[in-house]
Amino acid sequence: VYPGRRVTWGRLFGEDDATSSEEGNAPSGLDSDDFISGYSPLSSSGNKWDVPALYINIDAAREDIMQRRIAELAPRASIRRFVGKDGRSEQVCNWFASKDAGLGHDNVPGTVCTTLSHWLAIHEFFLRYPTENFLVVLEDDVSFDLVPFWPGSLRMLLESVSQTHPGWQILNLAPSNEDARQVIHWMAGEFYRPYMRNQEGKPVFEGAIAYAVHRDADLGSLAGAAAACAEPQHVQAQLATCKTMLHAHADQIIYDMTTAMSVTMPLLRIDPSIRSLRKRGELNRRHVRACDSHLTEWLFLQWISQ
Repeated sequence: VYPGRRVTWGRLFGEDDATSSEEGNAPSGLDSDDFISGYSPLSSSGNKWDVPALYINIDAAREDIMQRRIAELAPRASIRRFVGKDGRSEQVCNWFASKDAGLGHDNVPGTVCTTLSHWLAIHEFFLRYPTENFLVVLEDDVSFDLVPFWPGSLRMLLESVSQTHPGWQILNLAPSNEDARQVIHWMAGEFYRPYMRNQEGKPVFEGAIAYAVHRDADLGSLAGAAAACAEPQHVQAQLATCKTMLHAHADQIIYDMTTAMSVTMPLLRIDPSIRSLRKRGELNRRHVRACDSHLTEWLFLQWISQ
C-alpha cells in the first residue's frame, strides 16, 4: 500500500511536500508514495535516540537490567538514572497516603511516591538541562525494542510536533489504553491527539512509562511547586497545593495539569517481565496484551510497506 520513498518523521508529519487529500490517495499532508513506507527495522538504533532522558528507579535489579538495555540501544545515549522516592521509607509519601491527608482510598505510599518522583524528574529537567528543549522521562520497566522501527530520530519527531502543535508541554510516547493506540488512527494521518476526558470522564490516553517534556516556563513553575512537596516542612505550609499535585496516579495528575498530547502509535512499551520483579506476582494480563499489540501493529506497518 502506497509503496515508495522512505518515510522520515518530517515527511510523516506533513512538514514538506504537503498535498491535499483526494479520493484513493494518502491522507492530507502526505504524498501517496510516502505514506506508510519505510518501517523496516535498521540494524542499529543508535542514531535514533538523540534526546536526553531520565529513568526513574529505586530497585537495584531493575537498574542493572536498564543499564544493559541502554548500552544495547545506544552506548553514547544520554539516558541516566534518576533515583525516585521509595514509598517503603519516604516519610512524606507515607503521611500523604494516610487517612489524615484525605487523598482518597486509592493512594498508598508507593502510588504517592511514584507521582512525586515523576514531578521531581520533570523538575530535574529545568534544573540540570538549561540548554535542552526536550527531555524524556521513563519508568524503569520500559522496553526499547520498538526503537528500530522508528522512521527517524526522536529529536526530529519532537521538533516536528513543536512546529505543528506549538505550546505542548507533555507528549505521551507510550499510550497504554486501547482507545488511544490504534493503528487505524496512524494510517489515517492522526499521528497524535490532545489530552481530554470523554463523556464518561475517562482520559483519552493513559500511561506514564515514557513521555517527552517540552521546555516551558509555566511547566517549570508547576514542576517546581510539586517538587517542593518532597520537603516535610513545605508540606505543612502548602498542604492544599501538595494534595492537588499528589492525589492520584502520575499519568492522571500530570496530564490533567499540563498541556498534554499523545502519539497514536506507541513508540515504546512496557516490559511486563521487568515490572513483575518488584511486585513478585503474576503478570498483569492487560499489560501483556498491550505489549503484544504494540509489536504486532509495528510489524503490520512493516509488512504493508513491503
